[in-house]
Formats: sequence, C-alpha cells, structure tokens
Amino acid sequence: KNDSKQLGRGTQNASGSNVPVLVNGGFSDWVSLAVGEHFTVAVRANGQAYAWGLNDSGQLGIGTLVSPKNAPVAVQGGYLLATVSATRGSTLGTGAYGNVIGWGADSNGELGVGGGQVLSMQQTSFWGSRAIAGGSDTFIEVNTYSWDGFGAGNNGSGQLGDGTENSSWYPTQIYYSVSY
Repeated sequence: KNDSKQLGRGTQNASGSNVPVLVNGGFSDWVSLAVGEHFTVAVRANGQAYAWGLNDSGQLGIGTLVSPKNAPVAVQGGYLLATVSATRGSTLGTGAYGNVIGWGADSNGELGVGGGQVLSMQQTSFWGSRAIAGGSDTFIEVNTYSWDGFGAGNNGSGQLGDGTENSSWYPTQIYYSVSY
C-alpha cells in the first residue's frame, strides 16, 4: 500500500506494489531501515537519516508537519546514526556512541522526552543502547553497559515489562526473574 507515499516512489498510488520497488533518490547504500505506520525511515552508510511518507506527527524529522513526502528527505538535527526503529508515529535512532536520538510523536512517552511532538532530532533519555525496538506507541532498548532492558511509552497491556500496566514518560527498567 502506498496511500501516504511510504514506498518512496515519487507517486501516491494507493494500490502500492506487490513486488519490491526501488526508492527514489538514487541512494543504494542503506544500512538500516524501519517502517512505521504510513512512513519509512532509513540510514545511509554515512550515518545520515532519511525519511518519507506520512508526517502528521513529525515522524519524518524534517522540522515541520508538512506531509506526505513521496521520496527520501534528510532528517534534520545533524546527528549521525547507525540504526533506526519506528513506532506508529515516531522514530528512535542509535548513534555511534550509544546515544539515542528521537523525533515524532511522544504522546505516550515513547521517545522518553516527556511528551509532545519532536519535529527534528533530539537527544532522548535512553542512553548507551545496544538495540532498540519499537511497537505501536512503545520503545524498548537494551543497554550496552549493563545489558538491562528499558522501555518507555504505552504500557496498557504490560508491554514495558516493568510489572505494571502504567505508561511511562521516561525509560523504565524491565524487571525479570530467572528460575531453574
């Protein structure tokens, strides 16, 4: 489906494509890719992040809510990234030194910056991340130094793994027990 131009083809053909298609822009050095709800974000080998598709929550990180973009546009903020992960309307990326940069919707605390919208790259409360995964309105990360897991955002079904169903505006440690 391509109803919000999330395929990056330069057109808005709602029927989309049932076979792989090249993304406009002439880039062929993508190293990380994430798909949110009606948008795509990717990182090139040089660390520059690009996004395309729907932008109603600032999830493209281009400084405005202008939407949609039908081809890759550079995410603003100047941070170089290694990986990206997306939720319904936001993105987190990991930098070379474990810093975590976020943009887009933070309506459930998923960016760990205290709420609202972030229209261009911003340092988040996550730090030292080895891996990040996004869900509907939740991000989970594994810390490089302690190997502990942390989550932020919607927790209505216990998806943060902290033993509660309370949403969190900032990263909360995941609790686990191991028995043999």
